[in-house]
Amino acid sequence: MSHTYDTAHDLRTLVRDLWLSLLPDGHSGTFTDGGGDSLSALRLIGAVYGACGVRMTWDDLATATDVGDFAARVLDAVSGEDGR
Repeated sequence: MSHTYDTAHDLRTLVRDLWLSLLPDGHSGTFTDGGGDSLSALRLIGAVYGACGVRMTWDDLATATDVGDFAARVLDAVSGEDGR
């Protein structure tokens, strides 16, 4: 499955919107700092896969410092820069 985005900004915005749809108060800090739990993590990982076609892991999410960091990881996965 291949997805094309006009800009990296579009993809980062998509990931941020998905993150905030699950954690309305989670716009700063880690996913768990924003109230994320295992169910919301699975939902986010599944939504990213559905929208972007890349499989992110719990480790990708759990070690991300904030939504921007996670979005950068998704961008790397989409562009193939992380070896996926």
